[in-house]
Amino acid sequence: MTYQGQPSTSTNTVLKVLVVGLIIWVAYWAATGGLDEIAIPAPAEPTTSSTLAG
Repeated sequence: MTYQGQPSTSTNTVLKVLVVGLIIWVAYWAATGGLDEIAIPAPAEPTTSSTLAG
């Protein structure tokens, strides 16, 4: 059984606006640095460990 009815035009319009908005936002984000601005922490100082004989 399948649903046969008229699709809601307001829902289609809202989805189209959301998709276009997301595309514009991602394009702006990528143009202004994108992943280049993620801070990478400095490597940790090497540590030494010792074992005590008991």
